[in-house]
Amino acid sequence: MEIEAFVHGAMCISVSGRCFMSGFENGLSANRGMCRQMCRRAYKVTDAETGSEFKVENQYVMSPEDMCAIDFLDKVLDAGVQVLKIEGRGRAPEYVFTVVSAYRKALDAIEAGTYTKELIEELFTDLRTVYNRGPSKGFYFGRPVGAWSRSYGSKATTRKIHVGRVTHFFPRASVAEILVQSGELQAGDNMYIIGPTTGTVKVCVEEIRNESGESISEATKGMTVTFSVPDIVRNNDDVFVIEQVSESESENKKNTRLHDRIQG
Repeated sequence: MEIEAFVHGAMCISVSGRCFMSGFENGLSANRGMCRQMCRRAYKVTDAETGSEFKVENQYVMSPEDMCAIDFLDKVLDAGVQVLKIEGRGRAPEYVFTVVSAYRKALDAIEAGTYTKELIEELFTDLRTVYNRGPSKGFYFGRPVGAWSRSYGSKATTRKIHVGRVTHFFPRASVAEILVQSGELQAGDNMYIIGPTTGTVKVCVEEIRNESGESISEATKGMTVTFSVPDIVRNNDDVFVIEQVSESESENKKNTRLHDRIQG
């Protein structure tokens, strides 16, 4: 019998799928896959007798950090686990691509004997670039203490900005033709190319060429350009530039969301 274990993704404050908060508040049952994740919000504690209210030290007392086994995956395998479960439902394509790639690298490294602290830190860096609430070991090593998210939403260190779409792919040269529809592309940019059949292809654009075949450093809205890609892409695939998110931007985003919820 194969043993499956959950190794990465959101953890539910209740028994997964059996929480009644979403159903009570919005009429959308978690048991039917429609959870609105009410537990992720900030809450006050109210004295039922006096009506007095206070905020606990961490307002997000029902929002656990995400399960992440990337730094003890060898121990999971040693325990006899043969199937790794990674959260993917409702997640963005680049999330699935990045997380699965990280665990694939870790599994290969364990097999090759190269599963080192340096590699683990590198994989942590990759995982932080996509949606996450912070890493937790969950219940793998006993009851978690203080493994709660300290803020609303994601702590991702990057975001994707839509800049255009693929208009043609040249398979022999492995080159994509891109129509820039907004913003700009620059040589040296990291990008995602995402499509329903393509999945997610991550690209570091080393050189951009215009319609005349000349090498350029920047492409702006309305231009059609080409550059090399590492895998097959398809017409109408979306093209996104990957941008770094600063800590101050993350904090402002959190405060804006909280303000919108209070006003709403």
